[in-house]
Amino acid sequence: MKRGTSPLVSRDTVYLIHDSIGCCDLKTGAVKWEKKGEGNETSCPVEADGKIIANIGYSKTIMFTDTSENYEELGRFDSNFAWCISPAIPGGKLYVRRMDGWPATTWRRRGTSRTQR
Repeated sequence: MKRGTSPLVSRDTVYLIHDSIGCCDLKTGAVKWEKKGEGNETSCPVEADGKIIANIGYSKTIMFTDTSENYEELGRFDSNFAWCISPAIPGGKLYVRRMDGWPATTWRRRGTSRTQR
């Protein structure tokens, strides 16, 4: 990996987003899994409630399980995110700044309610 976002460390696992999404063991550096062709180099992933949330590609936001065992995607949506802005989770709600300046809120802490604008 020549470049990419800042890594996310959760328990004993390091998550990296670059031209793919992957994770490795914090102590040994051994790659646990990698999903090619899904990444980007623009914003850092965040963790909440055992889930990782990341902006990928050119306009998608995804959520996947916080596990080194395998990649398990829990959902995705077209967020039209602004480049270089990482997702934020204040008060249990996900905020993703969009290209048009409006925040997209989605995925409440418990449940899958989604609202935009």
